[in-house]
Amino acid sequence: MTYTFTHTEQDGQHVIEAHEPEGSVAGEIVFSESGGVFPITHTGVRPQFRGKGLAADLADRAFAEIEHRGGRVIPTCPYIQDTYLPRHPELKRLVVGSEGA
Repeated sequence: MTYTFTHTEQDGQHVIEAHEPEGSVAGEIVFSESGGVFPITHTGVRPQFRGKGLAADLADRAFAEIEHRGGRVIPTCPYIQDTYLPRHPELKRLVVGSEGA
């Protein structure tokens, strides 16, 4: 399935949403910004869209945006901590407190 992604930012709060072709939200990732540090607090995918890599696509976009801004990540979201970062060890360089970060 092809998704359309939107990124909104208001008062330091970022939301990247994936919209299915009919327009409804299939998933989202939420992170905030404070002094170049970006806590990623939530990744969510609606049940009917799970298991197809959408959460990873959302995380890829969030990490790319944070890296583009020269920021560092605090991975408070369980998906980012437990699933995404173990699968993408090369991104641990962006995580606050990681070796090489």
